Amino acid sequence: MTFEKFYFEPLWRLKDLLRKTEAYFLNPDMRKEFEKIKVELEKNSPEFVNLMKESNTNLLFRGSEQVIDKISVKNVRKDRIAKDTDALVQDLLDRKMKEKLGVKLRSEGVFATKLLDIATRYGTPYIFFPIGDLRYFWNPAVDDLYLEFEFNDLYDFYITDDEGYLEIIFKEEFPGDMSVETASIEKIEQLTKLAHELFENQIDEYVDGYIDRSFELSNKQEITFVCDRYYLISTDYIHFFYEWFDIIPKMD
Repeated sequence: MTFEKFYFEPLWRLKDLLRKTEAYFLNPDMRKEFEKIKVELEKNSPEFVNLMKESNTNLLFRGSEQVIDKISVKNVRKDRIAKDTDALVQDLLDRKMKEKLGVKLRSEGVFATKLLDIATRYGTPYIFFPIGDLRYFWNPAVDDLYLEFEFNDLYDFYITDDEGYLEIIFKEEFPGDMSVETASIEKIEQLTKLAHELFENQIDEYVDGYIDRSFELSNKQEITFVCDRYYLISTDYIHFFYEWFDIIPKMD
């Protein structure tokens, strides 16, 4: 297999990592350490190990600000506060996801990505393995949900109620010199309600697009796992994982 069908990030970061860790693959002490890691993963992450063996796809990565020497177990917070998404919108997403998927993915899930470059944006990248029963969700149309809001006027209005956004969202409602300052209270209330409804419809579309299958087809989309704990493993062992799962990265 190759990365070609699913790997569209800048390759320099992966190339640099593989170059730096190549010597570790020939180190017998590192191999002994990896064999211990492998036994632990097979014991505590059997479903995900089998999925990796069957799916013919890339490893998962997760960025962390913590320093991990070899392998570490992390607990999943069930009250996670988003670093970028506004709390009002996160609550809305959680409510919609609870209704549709049965779980508050944004605050109770843990995110991972197949792209090393994306994981690096959140800290040092580590190899990710969920512990226990395997349950995950992803949306084929959403790479990073926060980025869907980054330049979204409906989102900005929803979290600020800054009426200036109404002139941007509903340009046709403010022809000529008309502005929110000259519009009637009734008109502003009507457009405010409509803007909120449009944004909530966007949220419904995002949530409706989430699926809990076809892991092998995911590419650059974020994948959210529902678990209580997970492993983060040093990328020093990346060559050993490639050998284990028959991953042959394409470098050109």
